[in-house]
Amino acid sequence: MLVAAACNRVSHVAGASPPGPSIRLTSNGPIYFVRGDELMRAAMSSSGELARMEPDGSGVAHVAPLDETPWALSWSPDGELLTFAEGGDEGSPSNLFVARADGTGRRALTHFQGFDSHGAVGPAWSPDGRSIAFESDMGDMNHYELYVMDADGSRMRRLTSCPDGGCDGGLGVSGPTWSPDGTEIAYSRDHDLWRVGQDGSGARRILAAKPLGHGCCRSAVSPAWSPDGSIIAFVLDEDPTYSLWAVRPDGTGAHELLACDAPDCLGILFPSWSPDGSRIVLTLVSPGDIARHVAMVDADGSDLRVLTDAPPDACCPAWQPVAAS
Repeated sequence: MLVAAACNRVSHVAGASPPGPSIRLTSNGPIYFVRGDELMRAAMSSSGELARMEPDGSGVAHVAPLDETPWALSWSPDGELLTFAEGGDEGSPSNLFVARADGTGRRALTHFQGFDSHGAVGPAWSPDGRSIAFESDMGDMNHYELYVMDADGSRMRRLTSCPDGGCDGGLGVSGPTWSPDGTEIAYSRDHDLWRVGQDGSGARRILAAKPLGHGCCRSAVSPAWSPDGSIIAFVLDEDPTYSLWAVRPDGTGAHELLACDAPDCLGILFPSWSPDGSRIVLTLVSPGDIARHVAMVDADGSDLRVLTDAPPDACCPAWQPVAAS
């Protein structure tokens, strides 16, 4: 059951305020990531930790222990606060939290609770720092849609709904990512890439995954809008293979950046841009008891570098922005 506090905060899109000016930060700070045993496996671990490292993989340091494995990290544009989803295991609905860069000051932004509760995942901070986009099934237990709330967790409003013709039996929206000017949000719906205005207007498909690749079943997931706004990186899921692709925001020019070929590479997940737009950090799945690593490529997909060792698993990186000196 949706908790009353969360239900009372939901409002119509018409009440959304326009985006403010973006905060432009271009320097690359440390990379934050999640570390723990058997991350993102069929049998999820019950705890994990937030860690950080330098962009070359050195200086790995513990930031904060967490009760349940967190994922989907997203920085405030000033680099001072980190939001993440935590929970979602059996009997524990996923909620969104925020903490300072040193791991202190942790507090909940959503308050779903109970075995049959809805949840919130996939937070993405707006460029002006005022809003956080996320996906939730609060409107339908088996179907996720795109929501936005103020950065303090108030004024939730729903931006998307099933398009004409239905939702094709899929799970709905996932992986929201903001345009650098804060006017639009790109996301994955079922198998394709979509974009919508920050007020919920103009939802439209920009890329159909079916014509891409060579397998029978394809999905474009985990979009990540580049800091200069010129392209959207995404993962082409052709289970059991995954590859990193890029496309212009208008849906043209789709091309592969990084092929993930067995046996050395078994999967790519959660791409995230460096604040200066020169590199992409991601989760790389490789052999060795199906280990998860944090890895990096240049913006054109070249020069793959694995930054972490396993065990323990490492995933879900997010690059901290810092003020340019």
